[in-house]
Amino acid sequence: MYSRLGGIVCLLRTLLRPITAAFAAAAMLASSSFARDPWAWPFASDSIWNTPIGDQATYVDSGITDALFIEYDDEFYARLLEKDPETPLQFPDGSSLWFFNSMKVPYYFLSPISLGGGNYCTAFLQTDGRRIISFQPTARESFGSPMRGYVIDHFNDNTDNHIRGEGRSGSHFGSSMSTLGGSLRLGELTGSQPIRHALKAVICELFLHRNAITVADSNTPRGNGWRWPAFNADSNTSNYNGTNTHMGMGTLLAIPRTVTDPAQIGITTEVGRKLFWALRNYGAYVVDVTDDWSWDPGWQFPHMFAGEAGVPQEVLDYYGTPLIGGFENPIPADINRLFKALKAVTNNDPFRKGGPGTRLTSTAPALNAEIGPLAAGEYVIRAYDTNKCLDVSGVSSANGATVHLWEYVGGNNQKWLLERAGNGFYRIKARHTGKALDVRDISTSGGARLQQWDGADGDNQLFTLLPDGNGYYRIQARHSGLVLDVPGGNYSNGTEVQQWRFNGHNPQKWRFERLDNGIVNGGIYRIEPQNALGKCLDVSGVSTGDGANVHIWTYGGGGNQRWKAMSVGNGWWEFEPQHALGKRLDVAGSGTANGTNVIQWTSNSSAAQRWRLIDRGSGQYQLEPQCAPGMALDVSGGVSSTANGTNVHIWTQHSDSNQRWKFLAP
Repeated sequence: MYSRLGGIVCLLRTLLRPITAAFAAAAMLASSSFARDPWAWPFASDSIWNTPIGDQATYVDSGITDALFIEYDDEFYARLLEKDPETPLQFPDGSSLWFFNSMKVPYYFLSPISLGGGNYCTAFLQTDGRRIISFQPTARESFGSPMRGYVIDHFNDNTDNHIRGEGRSGSHFGSSMSTLGGSLRLGELTGSQPIRHALKAVICELFLHRNAITVADSNTPRGNGWRWPAFNADSNTSNYNGTNTHMGMGTLLAIPRTVTDPAQIGITTEVGRKLFWALRNYGAYVVDVTDDWSWDPGWQFPHMFAGEAGVPQEVLDYYGTPLIGGFENPIPADINRLFKALKAVTNNDPFRKGGPGTRLTSTAPALNAEIGPLAAGEYVIRAYDTNKCLDVSGVSSANGATVHLWEYVGGNNQKWLLERAGNGFYRIKARHTGKALDVRDISTSGGARLQQWDGADGDNQLFTLLPDGNGYYRIQARHSGLVLDVPGGNYSNGTEVQQWRFNGHNPQKWRFERLDNGIVNGGIYRIEPQNALGKCLDVSGVSTGDGANVHIWTYGGGGNQRWKAMSVGNGWWEFEPQHALGKRLDVAGSGTANGTNVIQWTSNSSAAQRWRLIDRGSGQYQLEPQCAPGMALDVSGGVSSTANGTNVHIWTQHSDSNQRWKFLAP
């Protein structure tokens, strides 16, 4: 329960939950390709969080009405490493958590909230990269101090709390549902990509039914006020005052599929539109409740979503208008409209997740075999849409040498070695010295500059790479949670790079261009689609004319199958067929629509002939045309289309192998 008087915690269920069998290793390692980062986008493709609504889902009115204001339920996350200190755990009153008295916790991890109210859930991914242990409410207000709260799943390793499994279980104690699954994450409301998972809703207890709720899973006991996938309801179900028997803890709420445009329900903001499509295509699970404050006109119940701490500040920084508050602000007004439009899905159950029928959108791709989006190797790290890159000043070999921006000229002080440090963290080392990228003075403050320093595996030398759309990443320091930032968006040579609070803007976006086993300027390659190994990009009929079609064909060594890669700066490339020098790989008519054909055409330096290489790991790249951001070179017909002569066009970026290409020696 989210309450200004504090949460009522179902501790007994936690202590008595039986231990279940470990999740099978074969399921854990679902894919060796770099398709989906388990930390940035967790849980199995068919988990409740990643399963889209079915087109035969049935909806009934939820009874949700206007709120007086919009709130946000902050959550806190951390990934553990073996080097982290063993930390005492305590109950909220400071007494020892006797049944689980310590756990590794990063020294710099804070949940800087008093225990006077709110949920303040936390999720800790254990050192095995599998189990999630959760707390509610959580308080750790100074570095290295004990951590207080109630803990669940400290002994379980099963699909309910496994980062590659179902992800049902967690510390939202109203439902005992996941802390990590369904959470709004930093970047989702400001980035270029849609939200591709279900959300978590915290609603007023007035809307829930206190008695028997339909439970379709015979293995889940029938309980008052809740239904699958929840594990229970609050202890105060007597306060539930709704009349709809489909409304309980764990109910899946969604905007009906018949609503096809956000404008139909009055949505006016970009945040509202992003949330609309997530709620229509995936829905939101009721995981907790707010008190009924309707008796007090000043504290009438809010509507809220649950998610990563910092999202409200990010939205304010990016859009200049708040995510939370009263309806004089446009985003809270949109969120109120979204909640009123939600219906209860009546036929969501373990056997028909999201309701039966064809999914309203594509399912989640397979998970990476490892946490972290990029393979270890050597990279140039470029600032957003420029030829400027991270550079060690003056080619210095000294500790403390400044890391700044500089035009890329190929120096070893501009090349960086990515090393995996475990659980999705990376070390980033300068090629010319082997010294680590380091936040100066181990500062946790915004504005601290970057330097190189001898590698000591400090938390200020460990970074997370989080996808930010269109092949860009934000680089987040472990010790501070802040991200690498170009101050003031000044991309001049010599601008010192700093750490700063994430705000979603372009100066915090970085592109990693692989150097070792990567693409060489002037190199000649056969370009092989990963859905049709042995085939390659081929100019039809060995034609030398403008407009000649490009398709795939079995590689035979012809000049029409060999392509020269030519860097034209700022991360863009052109590709010249070797049988028709002066021609280029070209998007017909500079088109931007799905299915626009790809041809050869005389070089004209246009956006239709320039391509960005997006490293997808394992030597595979997506080719994004400059004329059509968000699209990619695509073998038509999908992954099963492998025949000679299959056409090549552009299509919206996805993770399937018919958009993955390898550059191989001819």
